[in-house]
Amino acid sequence: MKKYFQVIFIFLSISLPSKVLSESEIILSIKGVEQAILVEVADIIKRRFMNIKTGFFSSVETTLHGYKVSVKFRGWSPTKEQIQYLIATQGSLEVFVSGNKPQRLITEQDVKSAEGFMRNEVALLGLELSQVAAQTMAEKTKNLAGAEVEFHWDGEVHSQLRIDGPMSKFVSLTIASIQEAQLMAAVLNNGKLPTDIRIKRVKK
Repeated sequence: MKKYFQVIFIFLSISLPSKVLSESEIILSIKGVEQAILVEVADIIKRRFMNIKTGFFSSVETTLHGYKVSVKFRGWSPTKEQIQYLIATQGSLEVFVSGNKPQRLITEQDVKSAEGFMRNEVALLGLELSQVAAQTMAEKTKNLAGAEVEFHWDGEVHSQLRIDGPMSKFVSLTIASIQEAQLMAAVLNNGKLPTDIRIKRVKK
C-alpha cells in the first residue's frame, strides 16, 4: 500500500508544473472586416501564436469583445517583434517564374505545411505542397532549368532563386533569419487573414 501511494505522488509531481505559470495579455483592435468573420479572425490569430509558443504547459486564449480581441498568454510571452509580425502579416504567398509574362506556380492555398529550419547555417522556409499542387509544379518546371523564380510575400518580392531541375512536393526558400522563417511558417500553417483587415495593438 505504501509503494502504491508513492507511485501516485511521483506521477502527480511530474504531470503538474512546479510553479504558477506567468500570464500576460494584449488587446487587438480589428477594423476593415464584417463582424460575422471576427470569430474566424480570432481563431487564426490564436493558432498563429500557438504555433510559436514555448513550453508544454504554455497556452494561448482569445476572447472577442466587439471589434476587439483579448489574447492571453499563459506560461510564456511572445516578443514585440513576434506580436507585430503575426498580427500584421496577411499571409499571401505567390511563386512566379520570372519573365515578360510571369507564370504563377503556387499560392498559399497549395501549401500543405510549412517549417522554418536551419541547414548549413542558412535559414530556410520549407514548404510541403498538396499532391495536386506538387504534380502541377513538376509539370510546369520540368523544362525550366536555369529559369529564375520570384517568391512574393504579401504582394512584395521577398526572394529569388534559380531552378536547377523539376520542382515538386518539397520546396525550400532562403530566408534572412531563422526567426523570420519560423514566423512565416506559423502564418502559412494557420490561415490567411482577409485582404482589407487592419489589426492594431491597443492599450487595455
